Amino acid sequence: MSKKELYRFPIKYNKKNYNIVVYKPNLDDLEEVSFFYGQKYNEYIRKGFLTRAMMSKKYGELGSEEDMERIHNALRNYYEAEKVITLYDTDESKLNDEQRERLNNAKNQYIEVQHILNDYQLNIRAQMSQTADVLAEQKLIEWLVFFFSHYEENFEGKTEIFPLFKGNNFDEKRSNYLKLADEDYESNDSEFKKAKELMAKSFEKIVKILTLWYGDRKISSKDIKDALKE
Repeated sequence: MSKKELYRFPIKYNKKNYNIVVYKPNLDDLEEVSFFYGQKYNEYIRKGFLTRAMMSKKYGELGSEEDMERIHNALRNYYEAEKVITLYDTDESKLNDEQRERLNNAKNQYIEVQHILNDYQLNIRAQMSQTADVLAEQKLIEWLVFFFSHYEENFEGKTEIFPLFKGNNFDEKRSNYLKLADEDYESNDSEFKKAKELMAKSFEKIVKILTLWYGDRKISSKDIKDALKE
């Protein structure tokens, strides 16, 4: 089954223009993607990682009772500080010393609460990032990147497309990626040097493109372009 382009973008290497071409997985690929995800998901569970559902059941969707009490208190302080700021933060020159002090205290409290809420959100994300679901999804994105990333090159007026990562399977392609990503790994092979530079200039963008596709299989090139701009 032929592959369709999902997105392409230009990059330059050695004063020469190249195109990075990201292909769209077809129905056969989707079956392989699902199988690969299931393998990794079960592998992480066997290693002792909790699933997202298990994590939520163990710690609660929003954290422990102690966490909840701290967040409720923070939110209460947040709204109280917001009322004071709304009341006094118009023209400070018209405020007396007591009102100015209340306003400054409210602003400090407002900032402090924001830090508490941000730390809490980061903690929840960190917990969930170590679930079997999320770790398997990360591997799935790797699989997509390794198999669907190509570069387009011109040879004497003829255009040819080559895979960005060499290898016949995931392990071989990942091994090639690790060499390309390793700053200390050296090679005199001109093709390797070219692939290393092309990957360095495109990898982050490729990951974003395929993550966007994974989140919405019907996404268009225009949608991706707009999302990348944002």
